[in-house]
Amino acid sequence: MNRLLRLLAVVGALLLAGTVGSAASPAHAAGTPVFELWPTTYNFNDQPLNTTSHSEEFLVEQANFGSGSNLEISSVGLIGSGASQFKITSDDCTEGFSIVCEVYVSFAPKTTGAQEASLQFVDNATGSPQDATLTGTGVVAEASVSPTTKNFGTANVLEAYSRPSQLFNVQNTGTATLQISSVVITGADASQFHIEGSGCTGYDDEVLPSSACEVQVIFAPTSTGVKTATLSVTDNALGAPQTATLTGTGSLPPPNVSLSEVAVLTLTSVEVKGQVNPEDQAATYYAEYAPESSAWCRNGSGSPSATSPRALGFEDTEDHEVSVSITGLTSGVEYCAALVATGASGPGESERETFTASILPLVHEVRAQGTSTTTATVTALVDPESQSTTYVVGYDLSGSSYCENGGSYGEHPSYAITPQPLGFVDSVEHEVTVYLANLTPNTQYCATITAANGSGSSSTEAGWFTTSENETHVTGVNYALSVSSNGNGAGTVTGSDVSCSSSCSYSFAAGTAVSLTAVPNSASTFAGWSGACSGKDVCTITLGSSKSISAEFTAGGGSPTPPLVTKVKAPSVKGSGNTSAVDTGYEGVCPTGDATCSFAVTATAPNGKKAASITIGTVTVGVATGATGEFTLKLNAKGERLAKKAKALKVTLKIVARSGSLSAVTITKTIAIRLPKVKNRHSS
Repeated sequence: MNRLLRLLAVVGALLLAGTVGSAASPAHAAGTPVFELWPTTYNFNDQPLNTTSHSEEFLVEQANFGSGSNLEISSVGLIGSGASQFKITSDDCTEGFSIVCEVYVSFAPKTTGAQEASLQFVDNATGSPQDATLTGTGVVAEASVSPTTKNFGTANVLEAYSRPSQLFNVQNTGTATLQISSVVITGADASQFHIEGSGCTGYDDEVLPSSACEVQVIFAPTSTGVKTATLSVTDNALGAPQTATLTGTGSLPPPNVSLSEVAVLTLTSVEVKGQVNPEDQAATYYAEYAPESSAWCRNGSGSPSATSPRALGFEDTEDHEVSVSITGLTSGVEYCAALVATGASGPGESERETFTASILPLVHEVRAQGTSTTTATVTALVDPESQSTTYVVGYDLSGSSYCENGGSYGEHPSYAITPQPLGFVDSVEHEVTVYLANLTPNTQYCATITAANGSGSSSTEAGWFTTSENETHVTGVNYALSVSSNGNGAGTVTGSDVSCSSSCSYSFAAGTAVSLTAVPNSASTFAGWSGACSGKDVCTITLGSSKSISAEFTAGGGSPTPPLVTKVKAPSVKGSGNTSAVDTGYEGVCPTGDATCSFAVTATAPNGKKAASITIGTVTVGVATGATGEFTLKLNAKGERLAKKAKALKVTLKIVARSGSLSAVTITKTIAIRLPKVKNRHSS
């Protein structure tokens, strides 16, 4: 179309000049063609390396068409240092005479930087050859990813997305626009890393020279161990794709440990209790401890003592109760302790807790009784916990703050006797009695007994008593205590001066405290108290009036007697020749009604008697209370050696009796078996 328009324009110009249809003057006929080119210069500007630009048109005209010879173009080509960077994509100027012709050229740089060449026409016009200057700049996209390597460190596999993402910059260091087609993570552990965000793809996939975009990557391991992957950026830059190496280590957290209590066991030992969560790994646990004055207790430095590690036995994420005993402590010294659990991911430690290896004396069951108008007795049980111990009675009027607060809460009694030494250094309860005098007649008091040892002191609750109005003593008053048992089971009620398995009656002085315990027999269980007591705990009552108590025993649920083997029967031999059958057995007792009672029998010959082959035949077990087991020993003399060398064979029987989950009972007995004579096969 451009060529046609240009041709029409030329023809129009010639018509206006009066040249068309007129005879050419001899001067014009002999004239030389005039060459006209448009444009004479063209700049293709920037073009990415190894790509081809648009095709630009170059138009050639014969300016003096009709006034001389016709323009004839013999060749069109590219010349100059940059000729190889350009391409002639179309040429109709060398196809023959034409008033107007066109050549199309494109820029296809192979190297970077400014390029220049000429489009040259060789023809019959004046000034041939004629040139058009071609320029352009080859540009290239160059990219880099930084950092090129990234170690994400250690991440908890149980908290996959808890760690922050890491940034990677994709920088365009070239001269052409960087066009990014994809950003992905590849490699064996690609699933352990994730692209959390990317400013390099989608609407942002073009990066201008000297600019950059960002990619956010997160490490979210699902298993333990070292993980490696590659961040890969595919683009139009040289050397694509650009990559960065990703590494990280998946790990489990250390076990989670908490300490709940340090319980004093003795004056030199404690039990450390707490919980351990192994965090999905095999773990061991132990206790660390040191004197409270140590640097470890104060600031965690130094090396504490430690108990031997124990296997937890669980590999999950649950809390498990644990306890560790610490022994060899010094009584009265303050310590601190912590629980420690160690797994493949390292140790976890609880907070440290301070304690003192000491045990307060135990004092309880106070009994107070007025014995006259001015006297009273106060009795209690004191356990010194293996320490030198003293005890003291404090007492006050019933309306005092001391008595109203039950003898505690920091109140102090108005009266106290001189502390008395207990006289025992053991861990046994001892009854102590303190006599009070110079009291006010017909007055109510409260009293407590306090025991103290090297570990501290402890007190009873308040006991109440009233002095008499006159000189009549109340110590002669007795009250009846009736004790009985009921139910379909059997057992015994025991206590201070009490032992009753059916129905019994006892008499105790007024104010006496009696503690009773129900003990079922082996085939019964204790169901509970009725009457003056309830529940199943030890029954403790103070007799201020006559009382009745009953214990209910229920048959079943007890521990049956294990089966017993009472004796082994004498053997009897049958048969002759090389083979003998020895009938023997046992007698025993199975638990009543126990259908699971069984007896296992094994037999061995003394060392050196290899000629005897001993096997056990059928074992028959009885039921109910009696059990008789019958079995047969099969003996094979294997030729003549056994019979010739020994008249009798000693066999050791081992009989193991079992019943349900009860412990097995074993009896071992050696029996002598007289062997039948063996005929000599070689005699005539």
